[in-house]
Amino acid sequence: MLRWSRIRMVHNYAKTKVDEQLSITRKPCPDYKPGKNLLSYPMERCKTVKGIPFYGKRYDPYMKPPTSNRRYRKPEPRPEIKTDYAEDDMHEMLGKYRFEISGYFPSDEFGFTAAPFEKEIWKVADDLYLKGWIRVREKFAQGELGGDVNALSYFRKWVEQQHNTSGVIHTSHFFDDNYGITKLPAPVLKCIKDMRPYRKKRLHAGKKLIRKDVSEKLWKIVEEAVREQDRAEKLYSEERAIKDKFVQDLAKVTVMNEKLEKLCKALQEENKKVREEAKMISEGVEEKQENMQRTITEVMGDFKKECADMETERKKTEEENVMLRQKLKGFLEDVTEQRNETETKQRVMGELLEQYKNTHQEQSEAIKKLCGERDSLMSCVKKQREEIEEYSAKLDEMGGIFGRSTEALKKLKSEVDQLKRDRGQLEQKLRKETSQRESLENL
Repeated sequence: MLRWSRIRMVHNYAKTKVDEQLSITRKPCPDYKPGKNLLSYPMERCKTVKGIPFYGKRYDPYMKPPTSNRRYRKPEPRPEIKTDYAEDDMHEMLGKYRFEISGYFPSDEFGFTAAPFEKEIWKVADDLYLKGWIRVREKFAQGELGGDVNALSYFRKWVEQQHNTSGVIHTSHFFDDNYGITKLPAPVLKCIKDMRPYRKKRLHAGKKLIRKDVSEKLWKIVEEAVREQDRAEKLYSEERAIKDKFVQDLAKVTVMNEKLEKLCKALQEENKKVREEAKMISEGVEEKQENMQRTITEVMGDFKKECADMETERKKTEEENVMLRQKLKGFLEDVTEQRNETETKQRVMGELLEQYKNTHQEQSEAIKKLCGERDSLMSCVKKQREEIEEYSAKLDEMGGIFGRSTEALKKLKSEVDQLKRDRGQLEQKLRKETSQRESLENL
């Protein structure tokens, strides 16, 4: 746990002592200095070379570190700067700039570093009476030149348009332009040579060659790796496309299977409903047939009974007629004998005739009623026969529907089996592709 404490710091100076009271704070004061976080910038420090700090200054051979035991010198008086240049004396205006050139400048036949390009650029600058310094190496050239404005523009044009004959210039950059000055950056044109000894140059060249060979080998390895990676990515993309295609085909097959399953279920349900309806219809038809048969048998039994009764009555009437005939014969025979009794017998015979007529009329009416009932029963029988024929036709149609449904189910089963076989083949292909992809990824 952080504990509060007071620390006493004493600064000893030549004449006085300063006593400061310091304390440890838990949080930094945001008003004075913001606290560090992940987005805070690193500390900025100047570059030091052998203990000498370089505060972002560029290379300048004339700027040397100060020596010890310096003697005070008065500052030089400020020169008067001319600002009213005209077209006649514009060429007298002095100026300066710095330049940096990147490229490849090979050494000469004796092994001096970038000697041909160094001679060429030094000759161009010297012919233009420019003053300053030039530093040329194998892959760059830099310097600071001063002179009249026309010479500076000519030198800049010569570099930018690449009129050199030795070496290759890739890029050029001119900066820190300053015109209308009174003093040039240097009294003479100086060429800064490579002052490394032969041993160091050879060591550096060997290291460079080693780095170059290693870099070339590494670059070849990287190129091969990139090619292999491109091939693997291409193969992976192709396999991915094939897999996506197989997945789409599988999805289509699964969708078709689902649709076929749904259709099969719907057909099964419809078949069940049709079978139930057919059973209900067949049961209703059988019940109606049984009822019709019962009614027909009952009607036929009643009709037979009535016919038997009619026959018995008819036989009775015939027997009575025979008896009456015999009596009439005997009566006619006895008429001659009994004329006196004719009137009574005629009355009796009239009464008997009247009774016979009444009975005959009643019998004829009963026969007509029985005939009408028979006709109604025959019409009912005809209607029941027509209904039975209609039910038989419906049963035949239901049998055709059942045959068609069974044929459709057989076709659907064959299609489902074919889809299952295709699905198995696609799964085998997918397994092969996944194994090939895993082997490629392992490579």
